[in-house]
Amino acid sequence: MKEVLAEKLNMPLRHLEILLEGSEIIKYKKNSQLMPNNAVSHQLGYVISGALRTYTITKEGEEFSFLLQVDGDFLETMRVF
Repeated sequence: MKEVLAEKLNMPLRHLEILLEGSEIIKYKKNSQLMPNNAVSHQLGYVISGALRTYTITKEGEEFSFLLQVDGDFLETMRVF
């Protein structure tokens, strides 16, 4: 996995290993909620496998999807980074 990530980031493997020293892999079950509505995260994420859907609830109570992230995508709260 490190080699794939290093290639995706165009980063030497030794630099990636330094970055990953302070990282952890968190596995989520399907349909888990990662963050509550309007929360601001101070973490950076990376989708190793699977998909992540970002959505909001409209005033009418309907789900509105506005972002889909899949294998190899980074995720972050844009207001923070």
